[in-house]
Amino acid sequence: MVPGGEVGVALKHKQVPIELDSPPDTGFINFQRNLISIVAIARAHGATPVLMTQGIFSPAPAGNGLNSGQTRRAAQARITEVVRSVAKDREVPLVEMKPVLESAVALQIEQKGKQSLFEGSAHLSDDGTALLATTLAEELRRLSIL
Repeated sequence: MVPGGEVGVALKHKQVPIELDSPPDTGFINFQRNLISIVAIARAHGATPVLMTQGIFSPAPAGNGLNSGQTRRAAQARITEVVRSVAKDREVPLVEMKPVLESAVALQIEQKGKQSLFEGSAHLSDDGTALLATTLAEELRRLSIL
């Protein structure tokens, strides 16, 4: 349900309400706690955890839309730092997919005027999934995990 008032109007127009211009820390704290738990559970069951950063596509990076604007990009940057921090603190291999995916998108846009790696702003297309899988396999081999 969309709330009433100015917040509801902003959400209906896919804009970030002023209250969310700076996302609260709670979600990031919970994300970090959950990631640490996942690493511990994987190790407890004899698995080797590997973490990856996540790329996104922002068709309007300077805007304030819910799907691609500045607030979303800032939140995603915080998530990336949490992943990197947990990987470092817990000595978990880290695959940096964010720069791979975002650089490939930028190159596609420069060369073709459009990108084909993301459907929307966060979900990978078949092309994006193929790039992720190939890159991940190469990194896992390099790290002697595969």
